[in-house]
Amino acid sequence: MGCVVLALLPAVLFSGYLFGLKVYGLFFIALATAFSADGLWSYLVKRPFRFDLSIVVTALLLTMNLPPTAPWYFPVIGVAFAVIIVKEFFGGIGYNFLNPALGGRALLIGLFYNQMFLISWPDPPFGSIAPDVVSQATANDVVSGATPLAVMKAGETLSGSELVDAFLGFTGGESVKPVPYFYCWVEFFSFTRKSSPLVSH
Repeated sequence: MGCVVLALLPAVLFSGYLFGLKVYGLFFIALATAFSADGLWSYLVKRPFRFDLSIVVTALLLTMNLPPTAPWYFPVIGVAFAVIIVKEFFGGIGYNFLNPALGGRALLIGLFYNQMFLISWPDPPFGSIAPDVVSQATANDVVSGATPLAVMKAGETLSGSELVDAFLGFTGGESVKPVPYFYCWVEFFSFTRKSSPLVSH
């Protein structure tokens, strides 16, 4: 799990560069919630608290699935549910019936559907263009467009700069999801150490 955390750190740092310092606050709240929830569960079942990096991975992955405009209580609700219900309630690491981060995301989508799919545009360094600003600037309630893959599938071509922007994440989206470069790095780093978050979490 330590290797997974190390592999995720560049993506975590770059997400703040793309979408603003508030993203780091969301990561911090998620991590604090993860340790608090794990400590609370340990107290309730009367077992010694044990430092478990899997909850760090859960907190990081769930925050990466939040919109940059998410309020502070999104990571609190999502991570607490992921750690206590999805992970610990079913026996702890290795016994959970689904990925805890995805379980927390599913709960948040059920509770806050519209807010979970708000798209912000990066405004580096350390800034972002919020969804309401985009709507006001364009006089539209929603701004949409084809993804780079959809454009290429339709037989059209993208310029070199458009391809680079898409690969590096300079497109609208959620905290880290639109950064294919870092996803490639995470998987390469993790698979070489057999610790991918896709297979070990």
